[in-house]
Amino acid sequence: MGAPMAGKLIGEILDYLGVEKEYTADEAALADLQTPKVTGMTPADAEAALEKKGLDSRTVGEGETVTAQVPAAGSVIPGESTVILYLGGAEPEETGTVPDVTGMSFAAARSKLESAGFFMRAAGAATYLGSSSKAQGQSVAGGETAAIGTIVDVTFSTPQVEDGYLYDG
Repeated sequence: MGAPMAGKLIGEILDYLGVEKEYTADEAALADLQTPKVTGMTPADAEAALEKKGLDSRTVGEGETVTAQVPAAGSVIPGESTVILYLGGAEPEETGTVPDVTGMSFAAARSKLESAGFFMRAAGAATYLGSSSKAQGQSVAGGETAAIGTIVDVTFSTPQVEDGYLYDG
């Protein structure tokens, strides 16, 4: 049962020693990115600028100009996150209720958080993109109120078989 703790410790030691991490293409796409300023742009230009940075977008309201964005320009969010573009007179809500994503896969947890206006940063299992990894905890508990655009750290783990027993740690 020490394998999960040993893996984390080895990762910390390699970080300390300055050993360069190697990422798969999927993992690299999720690296943290700084959001560009897209307010004042047309929705099409804003979407193109965000796509160029590796970010998705969705619009709220109607109009010819992006009047606000969540998160704000210069914020650091995980790659492939969805930036909310507000058009015309639409304004961002100040707070929202954080959904509980415990037990969900990476894709389901990310989708649920982003649809509520939050961003997800994954941690834990090195293979959290796999279908067997499930969310074990989150930095802002489900049901709590938080500012729209908050990054919620979600810890994933992958069940492991050790000595013939399934260990979900």
